[in-house]
Amino acid sequence: VVNWHTLEKNSVPRVIYGMNPDQLNQTVTGSNEVIVDHIWNTVKLTGLQPDTEYFYQCISGEYKSEVSAFRTYKSGKGHKVRLILASDSQDNDAVNRFTALLKKKYGDDLHNHINIMCHMGDAVSGGGVIEQYENRYYRPFSPLTRSIPVAMVSGNHDVEHEIFYKYAKYDDFANGVDGVNQEAFYTLKVNGVQLF
Repeated sequence: VVNWHTLEKNSVPRVIYGMNPDQLNQTVTGSNEVIVDHIWNTVKLTGLQPDTEYFYQCISGEYKSEVSAFRTYKSGKGHKVRLILASDSQDNDAVNRFTALLKKKYGDDLHNHINIMCHMGDAVSGGGVIEQYENRYYRPFSPLTRSIPVAMVSGNHDVEHEIFYKYAKYDDFANGVDGVNQEAFYTLKVNGVQLF
């Protein structure tokens, strides 16, 4: 799933993608919704090959993002998983230092070295203030999140606010454990390793 903010409510968001940055020859359209006064676009890519590098560009009306890349997970069981754990990231300076350190260590192709970022809560200091999501989470982490998938949980500063859950849609992952409230639990497989 690819998500992004725009100002274009009346346009159909789309993602063009392919295995070569100069040949983005596949197109998928999605939907958008208003979260407070922000437009949140969602496009779901399906039928991707495992362990494959893809390049993509987001388009909404006149807006076009830069071309970014990601790598799909490996199929099968028990491959190595390299993940980033983050939490309490309301401080933009610390996030900027963190992303710069990762870029220095792994270069521009982070997606070929890191499989997923797990944010363990408190992405913002006030869960009901939408500008904090954009200014304290999405923009500062964008050098990572444009290429690395993110799993995110709500912390005490996010205050279980409805804004958090409009952004973090995990309905496709809230599955499969008997006796556990589906809305409070999700799981996903990364390179054949089950993450809870």
